[in-house]
Amino acid sequence: MPDQRGGAPTAVATALLDGLSATGATHVVLSPGSRSTPLAMAASACDAFAVTVLVDERSAAFFALGVARHAGRPAILIATSGSAPAHWLPAFIEAAEDGVPILAVSADRPPELVGCGANQATHQDSILASHARGVFSVAADMTASEALDEGRRAALIACYPQPGPVHVNLAIRDPRPPSAPLPAWAPTVAPIRVPSNGAAILPEGLAPGGRGMIVCGRLPPVEGLPERIAALAEALDVPILADVLSGLRFGDGDASRLVAGELALRARKITPADWSIEIGGAPVSRTTSEWAGRTAFRMILTNRADWPDPGRTAACILAGGLNATLDVLAHRLAPGPGLLGTLREAELAARQALKKPGAMPAEARAIAELFALLPENTPVFAGNSMVIRDVDAFAAVREMGPRIRGNRGVSGIDGNLSTAAGLIDAANQAGVALLGDLALFHDLNALHLLRDRPVVAFVIDNGGGGIFGLLPHQHLQGFERLWLTPTGLNIEAAAAAFDIECTVYGDPVGAATAVANAVRNRRGSVVVLRVDRADSESRRRDLWLALPHGGSRP
Repeated sequence: MPDQRGGAPTAVATALLDGLSATGATHVVLSPGSRSTPLAMAASACDAFAVTVLVDERSAAFFALGVARHAGRPAILIATSGSAPAHWLPAFIEAAEDGVPILAVSADRPPELVGCGANQATHQDSILASHARGVFSVAADMTASEALDEGRRAALIACYPQPGPVHVNLAIRDPRPPSAPLPAWAPTVAPIRVPSNGAAILPEGLAPGGRGMIVCGRLPPVEGLPERIAALAEALDVPILADVLSGLRFGDGDASRLVAGELALRARKITPADWSIEIGGAPVSRTTSEWAGRTAFRMILTNRADWPDPGRTAACILAGGLNATLDVLAHRLAPGPGLLGTLREAELAARQALKKPGAMPAEARAIAELFALLPENTPVFAGNSMVIRDVDAFAAVREMGPRIRGNRGVSGIDGNLSTAAGLIDAANQAGVALLGDLALFHDLNALHLLRDRPVVAFVIDNGGGGIFGLLPHQHLQGFERLWLTPTGLNIEAAAAAFDIECTVYGDPVGAATAVANAVRNRRGSVVVLRVDRADSESRRRDLWLALPHGGSRP
């Protein structure tokens, strides 16, 4: 590659992408543009890269988020200059808060064209800085070797010490393509090896007695972590309150110690544990979070730099390598009595209550049926708001079940279908995007991603933000206009506009069966379950209130 000052833009772009691949990035998500031509050509010429071209930059960024979430390593995102990189911000926020590595490269005008009225030029190098782990500016006169170094630095920061999104802004003076195609190239075999932290330093006298438990939220992609957690629970004879995004509830290990906290704690009033070990993000279930927060001695394990205890009630924060810390705890803690049996009996009682005819609202019945029908390891993206709460509450623990992911960094309903498509595309399997109607409305352009991918969008259509009907907002004046916000979206017509097959059901079992069949047939399509919102709210309240520790809040 040429290394002269102000060298060929394609040489600099190639070197930059070479550096960005240093931590294992192999998937490039590209939105077309003129200024980004050298980057597009360099990415296309690399045999090691899988390149996905998406016109909508906002959708592209969420698609890259889904790819990186599945792979556990960075995805590379490319766009042209001007307002294009601004559309990445929502996905950047999610990636930053949930620790998902993304390497976003924006092409830019050279500095002499910024601030002088030149077309498609703005101060874009800092446009994502508030939510980036790092910001790098590759100057228009940078050499290829300097660009390679910048790429490697950016790749490392995206992965260590705290994974997240990085913005690289590449100034290009002349984006015109060269007269001849670029020769094929392969990344330099000089990967960056991200160090693994050792065990946390445990305080002296750390030996709480009594009833213990392990609480797992969404777990980081650390190899061997689920097995370490299961081994520790076995050694200490304690239950695992497993969040739906922990990856444990439908894993390939022993499920005998796993408890779905939402159902168990609604069914019985159980005295909080004497001590707990908490790992991962905040549980989806507020019932679980609040109950676990009343534990007498809480130990929170983290491998991230941000503070992991929003309630400020932890006895100690153990920062370090998760696997190594779990190994140390196995030798420092004594087994705890009896809480597993209490929690499992409570969950069983709740599941028996669900079996009563007409007890479950339609969407809950559909979710329970679907998760019993899906093939092993099916990738499922659970959209935010009511959908993911219903999955957490109603999908029964199942060995070798589907693999569930969600965007819970900031829990937005934007970009959900795009993220699901990226996740399923990276998994190279047929999968399900489980969404509410408002989440689909927010990401309608992403329907075109179903044309060539085996993504089955299962849409729970309850006519707006159904979650607000279970909150105090329902009694406020202007509830429907200000909070419920039904869009009137004709989902069948929207799908038809993108030439996507769409079927509508009123029967939850029929809808779940249709989704499972579409997955087995690897058929990208939309399945809609129409829900009577008032009936659903009534059944949900009756169900929770029938349990001793019920209540109506989601």
